[in-house]
Amino acid sequence: MELRNHVVEVASKRRRLTVCRDRVNFSRAAWDIANQNMLQELAQAQADLELEETELRDAAVIAFKGTGERKPAPGVEVKVFDVFDYLPGDALKWAKEHGLALKLDVGVFEAIAKAQVIPFVTKRTEPRAQIARDLEKVLETAKEASGAAIGGAESEIKERV
Repeated sequence: MELRNHVVEVASKRRRLTVCRDRVNFSRAAWDIANQNMLQELAQAQADLELEETELRDAAVIAFKGTGERKPAPGVEVKVFDVFDYLPGDALKWAKEHGLALKLDVGVFEAIAKAQVIPFVTKRTEPRAQIARDLEKVLETAKEASGAAIGGAESEIKERV
């Protein structure tokens, strides 16, 4: 095939792709309009879940700080992370003085800060709560393990959906 024929074929295929893409975009836009209520409900459900997960994590961290219990509720675990507080300008100055981490590779800098004392860096621990992906399974397991103590949780989940 001659070079010119390839050019014509590419132009033709690009035109076809544009037509197909336009048809798909039009159909998606029409679908979005036709299903606007469902999409709004989906967005609200996502926002509600994110808020509730944040409140659960916050409550779990508060419980952890009060009791030291890393698993304050079924399906919820608190993990403690090292967090480094410093001003990036101070870190860059330190890096230049020591000939290390000159781009201020945060990971490298914090690994060094973990291994040795850097005067302007304070290290603290920070608990973060993690929620099991399959809470219904965790609740069912907890229900079996503790009898009916959490028994209503499964039906409560189904009622809320």
